[in-house]
Amino acid sequence: MVILFGVLSGAPTASAAGSSCISLGYPSVVSSSTSIQMTVSVTSSCKAPFGLSGGGPVYSILGESSLSSSCSGPYDYSLLSYGTITCRISLGGSLGSSRIGATSSTLQIWFAYDSSTKQVTFSHSAIPSSSSGGSSSSSSGGTAAPVTPSCSSAPGIPNLTIEWNAIGPKFNFSPSATGQKATALFWSYSLWNSITRNWEDWVDWKKENPSTGSYQATPQTGKTKIAFGVQAANACGASAVARERDDLTGIPLTPKQQDAISRNITASPDLKVGFDADLYQLAESKLNLDLLAKSQTPAICSVNQTQVIFNEAGLCRLLVSSVTEQYEFGAEPTEISFEITKKVSQNIPEINLNSSYYLSTKNVELSLRTDAALTVRFKSLSPKICQVLGSTLAFVSTGSCILEASQEGDTSTLPAPVRNFEIWIDSDPIKTLTCMKGKLTKKVTGVNPKCPAGYKVKK
Repeated sequence: MVILFGVLSGAPTASAAGSSCISLGYPSVVSSSTSIQMTVSVTSSCKAPFGLSGGGPVYSILGESSLSSSCSGPYDYSLLSYGTITCRISLGGSLGSSRIGATSSTLQIWFAYDSSTKQVTFSHSAIPSSSSGGSSSSSSGGTAAPVTPSCSSAPGIPNLTIEWNAIGPKFNFSPSATGQKATALFWSYSLWNSITRNWEDWVDWKKENPSTGSYQATPQTGKTKIAFGVQAANACGASAVARERDDLTGIPLTPKQQDAISRNITASPDLKVGFDADLYQLAESKLNLDLLAKSQTPAICSVNQTQVIFNEAGLCRLLVSSVTEQYEFGAEPTEISFEITKKVSQNIPEINLNSSYYLSTKNVELSLRTDAALTVRFKSLSPKICQVLGSTLAFVSTGSCILEASQEGDTSTLPAPVRNFEIWIDSDPIKTLTCMKGKLTKKVTGVNPKCPAGYKVKK
């Protein structure tokens, strides 16, 4: 017994008439010494009038008489969404098929409604002579041996590749080079309707000789994706269907698109020695594909994955390309270049303060710039003696006040070497006042002495 099977389904259209409103799956075939039986699934999107009101379909096997074959299936497709058609071809005897040696047959569905037809061809074991399936003998007195297929199993899944060109995707297929030999290839496709947001019916299966073949898809208005399937068959069965994608989601129905690389002018990376930048800050892909880069000047700039490292001052030259993704073809290596510069150095000059102050001194301003005209920052290293409050130096106690001066640099300037400055804080000097009140005299001593009430300072 031989079984052929395989179904490629698609969503039916919203409305159709006659043969255009039904879709057929891939036939399943069972062969024995007395008959060949074929079943095939059918889906319908047909609207009334059909069936009794419009004339039901007529099923037949082309080339077979009503005595050697019979078929049955749905009658009123306006009441059906899914069903099965079954046909039987008799073998041997006076009522057996006369198509001796045939290894394929064709089911035809004829609609009385509009005289349209739908056909599907299926493979099977070779039809034997009329005597091989019954009790009659040949003229030589012997019994003719039944015709047996030359295969032992179904063929392997066909090869399917896709190439994009200026028209659209092109599907190339061929039978598998290993396993059982195929006697036919069957292929079909379905289109995604972006307006109705549904997959349309699979087109009728096309039969090809078992050799290399192809189908060039062409973009259509309102159709944005295409699903494609190809299947191999012989008298022993049918292979699995090779599809356009493993996840069966279709591919874009669009011509080949070629990417291009250009310098990124929207980003502003710091092009200084010792810094680095992301590759996407330096170059951009027209189709937003992933980027790859190779340095032409590794001493000046090097590449680590997508990071570009600036090593020395000079002209950095990069060869940038992009990665192909389906119908979007990566750009060829394109050179982009930019200048890397060094940061200038800077130094902190001498501090613009006195070497010593009295403890009572107030509002000592800290104002100093480097030779690169950048503001110097101060920090007290002896906070119990002196403190930095914003831009003011405040004295807390007597002793050595150590100030740390620094400048961290900017995009064009290196950090300045840190400098320390020492300022000595002295106690305020002791003063003595002679105070008089009439004939009375009194001396007052202190840092800031004052005469008692009623006394005046003696001149």
